[in-house]
Amino acid sequence: MAQRLFEPTDAAGVAAVLQSAAADRLAVTVRGGGTKSPTPGPASGLTSGLAPSLAPAPAEIVLSTTRLTAAVDHVAGDLVATAPAGATLDAVNTVLRR
Repeated sequence: MAQRLFEPTDAAGVAAVLQSAAADRLAVTVRGGGTKSPTPGPASGLTSGLAPSLAPAPAEIVLSTTRLTAAVDHVAGDLVATAPAGATLDAVNTVLRR
């Protein structure tokens, strides 16, 4: 089975992917923006942007959070911020600077 990539845009989409994967007994790998993935190449011994322990097997589903763009919720007076899945560090920092 070929690897499948899903890029839901909201929590309902994530839930649908996970329900389908569970029903089909498929393993799911969650992938963010890839900012912490090692650089592939001969020196690293990697052939993809994922660390070997994180690299999905061909039969797995990759669930990307890159299209989950819900707003960061921040109430400065409460000293609380809620960053949803898929929020980039830049987006969070922009809201926190306000």
